[in-house]
Amino acid sequence: MLRLLFLCSFIFLVGTCGRAQNINPTYNHVIAAGGLNLRVQPNTRASVIAAIPFGDQVNVFDHCDYGRDTVGYLQDYYRVHDHGTETTQYQDQAITGNWLRVTYGKDTGFVFSAYLWYDFMLQHDDTAPEPDYIMISPGGGCGGVIYDPHAYHYYGVYEPDHGKMSLRAINISFLAVVDDFEALLITTNQPRDLRFILGSKKKLKTSSFSADYLDREARLFPLQHQGEDTIMGITIPGISFDTLQPYGYPVATNLRLNIGGQQQVIPLATQPSEVFVSGLGDFDGDGHTDYLFFYPSDQASYLNLYLSTAAGPGEIVRLAASEWFGCCC
Repeated sequence: MLRLLFLCSFIFLVGTCGRAQNINPTYNHVIAAGGLNLRVQPNTRASVIAAIPFGDQVNVFDHCDYGRDTVGYLQDYYRVHDHGTETTQYQDQAITGNWLRVTYGKDTGFVFSAYLWYDFMLQHDDTAPEPDYIMISPGGGCGGVIYDPHAYHYYGVYEPDHGKMSLRAINISFLAVVDDFEALLITTNQPRDLRFILGSKKKLKTSSFSADYLDREARLFPLQHQGEDTIMGITIPGISFDTLQPYGYPVATNLRLNIGGQQQVIPLATQPSEVFVSGLGDFDGDGHTDYLFFYPSDQASYLNLYLSTAAGPGEIVRLAASEWFGCCC
């Protein structure tokens, strides 16, 4: 290994590995929420040259192999249900990657590749300020904007037992690959029983509460979805939809809520032919019911979170956060 490092250093010095050429121009964005250390040697004990902020890019210019490393584990990261025994098992996720030689500004050093990711878009548009809430769900959305991780307080919505939920304050660490679709998820040091992460500009009240449909969604509006993890054709009091039939089959145009005598009509940005409830519960800790709806379509599917704390005057809830799926298929 030492001989390889010497050979790579020698090749670099004589100019064979050109510093100007970025050999990996997309897989170079820092995804560590607290920043990524640029080190003088390819190991975690080496001195730090600079801390590279979340979202910044490095120039990966060196083809040489500087070794593979595992810097830790996310305990109980994967939740796997065994249908044969009807038990839930948990598996750890190793934080594993390669050491890369890069440039950052005028500095040259080594970074750990587990904290780099492909090209993504940070929100820097002053005309479209960051929203008050964001949602990150295990399995992740395939699209959307990644916001400044330091702009929010983060809370995990957990289901330790069926129908028993809790809202806990958490710290986030980095974006990671969580499945074969390479979906992104801001991970936490408390992944066990996590259903989704809620980021809020203001602090929320942590609590325990009851919820439903988070592990088995229910179809509220027809077409012909089938699946063992779906409850078919259910009716939930207080929830209905306005419909049209533009192509001979119904599509939903408005979501209607009638809760405790208060009514609200919520126009849908898309016109889905199916609507599923993926969760009902007090996700924001204010004592009122919140809703997680899934709208699949041919082009893209949306997971929309409606929160009572986001509601304005005369509203029951308001659309607070959304993830869309479609780039992975």
